[in-house]
Amino acid sequence: MEIFFTTMIEERPAIGLLLAFCLLAVLSCVPFLPTPLVVGLLATQFDWYVAFAVSLAGNIVGSLAMFLFMRKLLRQYAAKQLAKYTYGKQFELFMQQHGFLAVLIGRIIPIMPSAALNTIASVTGISFTAFCVATCIGKMPNLLVYSLAGSELQNSPMLTTAFVLLYVIVLGAAAKAVKTHIGGTVHAD
Repeated sequence: MEIFFTTMIEERPAIGLLLAFCLLAVLSCVPFLPTPLVVGLLATQFDWYVAFAVSLAGNIVGSLAMFLFMRKLLRQYAAKQLAKYTYGKQFELFMQQHGFLAVLIGRIIPIMPSAALNTIASVTGISFTAFCVATCIGKMPNLLVYSLAGSELQNSPMLTTAFVLLYVIVLGAAAKAVKTHIGGTVHAD
């Protein structure tokens, strides 16, 4: 896939960007797929700000499309699926109480896959506008880091790898703290 992607970008950059946009929109709807790798790869082929803009647009469009699809067509089904998972119910309650903040934190600190966050948000009372703004703001830090890392990977691979590892460790610690807080908040009520 990498060879196809890089060849497409070299031969037809506009088509490559459109392909990357579509791929990132799809990735934002499917849990546990390598969005950071796609963003980083995109940034090795284009300036970091182009990779960042395309990645942000693709992620936002995919997240908003999934949110609307789940809310309008599969809301009851999604609610039943979420009821099966303790953590999903806890985060749903937290989101009902603090919609904008919950989505913003869930985007900045990826405590769950984007698809799960989109689904949980779709069954709560969060407005489309609040979801959209929180998604736009919350996606920026991660995508910016991955875009910058991808653009610097060829110049200083060791430093870039160390920076990304440090970033992942900090995010992991923050995610653990948020998960603990959300769990404690829900149980205390």
